[in-house]
Amino acid sequence: MTNTPIVVQMDSPEWTIQALHLACKRARDNGCEVALIKLSPVYHLQHLGTDFSDAQFTMKDREQLRNYQAIADEYEVEISASVLQYITLTDAIVDVVNHLKAEAVYANILYPIGPWQRFEQWMLQRRLSRCNCHLYTIEDPAITEDEIPSAFLAVD
Repeated sequence: MTNTPIVVQMDSPEWTIQALHLACKRARDNGCEVALIKLSPVYHLQHLGTDFSDAQFTMKDREQLRNYQAIADEYEVEISASVLQYITLTDAIVDVVNHLKAEAVYANILYPIGPWQRFEQWMLQRRLSRCNCHLYTIEDPAITEDEIPSAFLAVD
């Protein structure tokens, strides 16, 4: 395994599962691991590093982590999971990439105003390109059946 993991932002289970399939396929092909990151917002700077945010995995998160581990096992890829507090989402993603020296990141950057979301994604991609990291977003979370291992396809 190389030391340049692929980062997947934990979001809704549906989004995360689809991003994880794509990341695991890429990780298997590149011989690296996947780092799942739950980003936990903190609304006041002085609360960073304290218990005033949801900076831990909930029971529901832990249940989902078992599902995510099963996906990684199917691809024969190692995964790790951690929680990170943040003030600004895009800054947190860049910090994670810099800390892990990641080669790619799958992130779900959502803003209520469409043009602002596109701008934030563009700015994030520019910042990540300076770190030699690629940003992948899943605009339409549907992936095709040929991208999913047969063990995860429903049988009629």
